[in-house]
Amino acid sequence: MMKKFRFDAKWIVGAVTALCASVALFFPHPTLAAVGLTPSEIVAKDLLSHSVVQRTFFLSRQNPFQDEYALVTVTGTAAGYIKIPNNGTILLPKGINNTPMQFTIEPGSLSSGDYQATITVSPAPAGSTPNGGSSGSSILSGAQGTVRFSVTTKEIEKYRITSPMIRDTEEGQIISFGYTVQNEGNTDVRPTKVEFTATDVSDPKNTYTESFEGDTLRIVKAMSSDSQTLTTKASLGIGAYTGHLLFTLRDGTQQEFKDIRFQILPKGTLAQSGELASLTTNKTSYLPGEAVKLSALFKNTGKIGVLSTMTLEIRQGDKRIDVLSSDSVFVPVGSSYTFGKEYTPADPGAYTAVATVTYGSHTTDAAQVDFTITAPVAKTPSMLIYLVIFVFLIAFILWLILRRRRSTVVNIPPPAPPAAPVAAAVVPPVAPAPVAPPAPPVQPVAPVPTPAPAPAPAPAPVVPPAPAPTAPPTTPPPAPPAAK
Repeated sequence: MMKKFRFDAKWIVGAVTALCASVALFFPHPTLAAVGLTPSEIVAKDLLSHSVVQRTFFLSRQNPFQDEYALVTVTGTAAGYIKIPNNGTILLPKGINNTPMQFTIEPGSLSSGDYQATITVSPAPAGSTPNGGSSGSSILSGAQGTVRFSVTTKEIEKYRITSPMIRDTEEGQIISFGYTVQNEGNTDVRPTKVEFTATDVSDPKNTYTESFEGDTLRIVKAMSSDSQTLTTKASLGIGAYTGHLLFTLRDGTQQEFKDIRFQILPKGTLAQSGELASLTTNKTSYLPGEAVKLSALFKNTGKIGVLSTMTLEIRQGDKRIDVLSSDSVFVPVGSSYTFGKEYTPADPGAYTAVATVTYGSHTTDAAQVDFTITAPVAKTPSMLIYLVIFVFLIAFILWLILRRRRSTVVNIPPPAPPAAPVAAAVVPPVAPAPVAPPAPPVQPVAPVPTPAPAPAPAPAPVVPPAPAPTAPPTTPPPAPPAAK
């Protein structure tokens, strides 16, 4: 019979503890934090087939204590027409609460109609991030946004010029003017011509005119806006002036802006002031041969537009490795400009980039940023490996259970069947032994002296005597008679 199997309570607790420990060992324990996606909805109407429209979502974090990577996926009927850069793997830099995520809507050959897609943010899979970066395990899945767009076959060219201005400056400095193009249509546009005229208020006959052809102007993408600044070659004396701007659009219509007041002031009248607001890299750690992308944000906080140039030093410890310079850029009053440079260090190690911006006759305070060139980092084992190990542990624990169960089973063999009767052996009769004649009387023999006892020999192994064959007794012959 089989003995009933019982689980021991302590053994069960031990097995469960081992199982929980294995789960805790091979699976991460993130500190979860919400990541927001704003705006919640983006709408683009009347897109042309094969057009490209750029839009921007913002990924926000409350505690950006480290670089992390988020995975952005697109679902819905129009998912194939929403393009996310880097295959949807987005870097959320350390110290940045709101990270812009630009994407494009590319309707391709879609027919006319309305379309929709859903944007979802989740942690990047382990092992999929560049240079072994954090996979964003602290990111809660589920942040979503919606993209709606419509497709048409009709070209719509609709744009306008807004916010014209001519900035005050000093004698001998560059005279510039700015404007904004608001493109509300579904085609890329730019003015075909811009005319600038300056008239001296004290002498209306003293004028200066300069034209800018369309091919020198920046193209403004469909359904977007762009603020532009143009610099003139004018050299005007000290005084008050009125400006006149005339924009010719592609369809031949014109937009005109008159009586824009500005001044040319004596040198030193307007304060020059600027600030190097930040110096950043696109990452903090790079592989050998990978380009380091540096960005320096300069703000013109003065009262006059200035020509600005960035100087960048690359240092390793106390040693200066290289010096880079940017092109000169005119930065209008109240405007900002981001200088960009790429640098590829030759050797692994820790580096420091130090930047300054020279504007007018001044130089900003230095800003610096550290980065590291490291050897390739082995990829983190994928979740599949973790899953295989976890399944192996479960199988091992089940094997222990079954083994323990088999060891507690007592098998009692069944009774043996009765033996079959054996026939008795037939023994033939034994012939009677012959009878010997009686022996004659034996003569007494003189006693033999007994020798002295010898030491007792060592006991010998006892061997049972073999049975001797039975023989008839023999009688010694009679002694001859004695002589007389």
